[in-house]
Amino acid sequence: MINEPTEKDLILRLKSGDIGSYELLFRRYYPTFFSFVFSMVKNRHTTEDIVQNVFMKVWLHRDTLNENLSMHNFLYVLSKREVLNHFRSKYNLVHLSDKPLETGRTVNDVEERCAVSELDAMLRRIVECMPEKRRQVFVMSRMQHLTNREIAERLNLSVRTVDHHIELALKEIRIRMYDWK
Repeated sequence: MINEPTEKDLILRLKSGDIGSYELLFRRYYPTFFSFVFSMVKNRHTTEDIVQNVFMKVWLHRDTLNENLSMHNFLYVLSKREVLNHFRSKYNLVHLSDKPLETGRTVNDVEERCAVSELDAMLRRIVECMPEKRRQVFVMSRMQHLTNREIAERLNLSVRTVDHHIELALKEIRIRMYDWK
């Protein structure tokens, strides 16, 4: 039987940009946090969006992870923060910061910064290649932090259509990021 890496080893490999460790982390924790988020939001699509955002933030800010802290606890805090942001958005309240959690570690490794820059550029390219309406909806939702209702009103769409565009955008990002390896 093959031993899976410890959480500390997984985080160290993740920090170095190892996509395999990210995939293992995702498979290890996704079901737990899907259940956790679903218990609060009671909507499968919203839950998927929230949990995918949590894992996307882990990847984008992997260089700030602390291998001496619990990944489970870190994901718990991020998930809780995303759920709170979801409800704040839904009720037009102020968002929590989109900045990563402070871990007391600064990025000063050129390779890590290049990897993050490369991933950011890739995300921009993926978004730029999306069909126009999907791109507009995704940018308004994830970058301008508009609620789905606000987006629907501005683009003269139904809220369900906005939900669908966001779902498709996240799916496309997930697939293209997975293929990136």
